[in-house]
Amino acid sequence: MSGLRFPKPTRRKKATKRTADTPESILQGFAEGLLKAMSIPYLRLSDSLMRTLFASPQIPIWIKRNLSKELKGWADIIAFRQVSDKYCLTLFLELKTDIGKLRPSQKKRNAELGYVYQVARSEQEIEQVIKVFMDYEVGA
Repeated sequence: MSGLRFPKPTRRKKATKRTADTPESILQGFAEGLLKAMSIPYLRLSDSLMRTLFASPQIPIWIKRNLSKELKGWADIIAFRQVSDKYCLTLFLELKTDIGKLRPSQKKRNAELGYVYQVARSEQEIEQVIKVFMDYEVGA
């Protein structure tokens, strides 16, 4: 029996996940800073606000459910530019990492409301999208 040898069990290699070059939080900070520097009004529901709302025991669960349902699929940043006394342009800017994808809820919200997300995956793309937004001429 001493000559009997069993092969060592081989471990499966774990699949290596590809990680993003720039985290989404960095892109969001960059976009907010750029919008502030250009004095462009915008709306962003921060992650910390959302965590506070959903972790708070004072807020009834039915309100949390309704908020969760209604806020799914909205863009990360919604920017506004007034073009006349009556009208303003709206930019729906979705920030994704270089490997990020739109969630089904985002695609659904986009289809329901009929607007187009501008997806930016880097600081350069954010600058380009905001520049086009600011330079856009309405009804020439």
